[in-house]
Amino acid sequence: METIALDRKQTAFRLRKDLLERLKIEAGKKNRSLNNRNRSFRQIQERFKFNQT
Repeated sequence: METIALDRKQTAFRLRKDLLERLKIEAGKKNRSLNNRNRSFRQIQERFKFNQT
């Protein structure tokens, strides 16, 4: 099995405090970090976008 290295770059976002708290709670419900939860969400979006074209 061949592994693919992904090139990643660190980024930062400014979010409202209430939105950040909601995102943290949602991540905690699935026993994930906020970073991991957002990365998973972006991967799902990319797959959906790819399937739409």
